[in-house]
Amino acid sequence: MTTKNIIELFVMILGILLSAFFSSSETAITSVNKFKLRQLEEKNVKNASLLRKLVDDSQNTITTILVGNNIVNIVTTTIAALFFTDIFGAAGAFISTVVVTITVLIFGEITPKLAAQINSEKMALRFSKAIYIVSIILKPTVFLLGLFTKYLTKKLSDGADNSDKVTEEDLKTIVDVGEEQGVINNEESEIINNV
Repeated sequence: MTTKNIIELFVMILGILLSAFFSSSETAITSVNKFKLRQLEEKNVKNASLLRKLVDDSQNTITTILVGNNIVNIVTTTIAALFFTDIFGAAGAFISTVVVTITVLIFGEITPKLAAQINSEKMALRFSKAIYIVSIILKPTVFLLGLFTKYLTKKLSDGADNSDKVTEEDLKTIVDVGEEQGVINNEESEIINNV
């Protein structure tokens, strides 16, 4: 292996780690319990206020994470193609596709998301500062994507029924979720459902 190949291998490993970071951040931040987050903020837990900002601006946060993750995955895939083509010739393109797909799925997507779902609060607090910094760096890109998305959404929703009615079933589901998360007890749930 040449020095160039060693650098490419290093960049690929770094890319997988960054992919894992973005994937776990997305799951952790979207899974965090807002009521628990408020309690952590009141106790002045480190990064709780910053995490609150990210959760409150979830559309911007998720877009930032997705843009970051896509950039990392594209760079990793490109470098992997160069690496495997150098070593295996023309067959390297196929080998690269198989290896990178399996590696990114297992180590960059599935495993980090499962870990983040189990430890959402702890991981969200730990990653919030880094995600905030990335959101500042990617702000122009995220802003332009936001404009394009709003335009596209407006065009697609023209003529659609956009009424935001909350049905009885919606309210019952909210109560059930509140009860499952321990926010509402059985007695309160029964009173609300009777109303």
